[in-house]
Amino acid sequence: MSIKNNLISDLFTLDCPLISPIFDKLTYPFEVLDKISNYITSNRELWLNNGFSEVEKGVFIHKDAYVSKFAIINAPCLICSNATVLEFAKLKTAVILGEDSQVGTFTEVKNSIFMQGAKAPHLNYVGDSVLGKFAHIGAGVKCSNLKSDGKNVNCFGIDTYRRKIGSFLGDYVEVGCNSVLAPGAVVGKESVVYPLSLIRGYLPSKSIYKEKGVICPKY
Repeated sequence: MSIKNNLISDLFTLDCPLISPIFDKLTYPFEVLDKISNYITSNRELWLNNGFSEVEKGVFIHKDAYVSKFAIINAPCLICSNATVLEFAKLKTAVILGEDSQVGTFTEVKNSIFMQGAKAPHLNYVGDSVLGKFAHIGAGVKCSNLKSDGKNVNCFGIDTYRRKIGSFLGDYVEVGCNSVLAPGAVVGKESVVYPLSLIRGYLPSKSIYKEKGVICPKY
């Protein structure tokens, strides 16, 4: 795995003035996970001056977002314009949803960032992860964030010194239904993962993952 090709800038287009600053001075996307909670709570005035309401302490929802009354939202949380949180979704804590993103019915999200247009629409689990612009995970996809042995997760070939690390999906990634992304998995921009797949380690940009050992270039 080439670390050179796994830098934040190679995975994500950082052009959102409200979200992009959280990545300043970071090299690896897992480094952002410890910053999400404080970033939301320490920028209260910024949110209030940009169309957000603090519906309860630490929960900021943009006036143009839709949040079902049956969703569970825990602080801290930031839900940007035109984002959608559907019935029985659960945002556990430290969640940022970018513009036009979606968290669907019975989907659970914890300590994660959805960039613009990112979607986890059906029965998903997204823990300690970052989904790039317009990344989409199909029904039943799980972004696993804890190894079965409970040990620290390796990501980008290095020890993160964290027991809980999820997945990092680049811009425009598509993950097929009922796939599992193992802790620390990285999927490069514009790649496609077939349904019922298990993704470990790094999948290069513009790849198609068909099954273990069968990875094709997208173009």
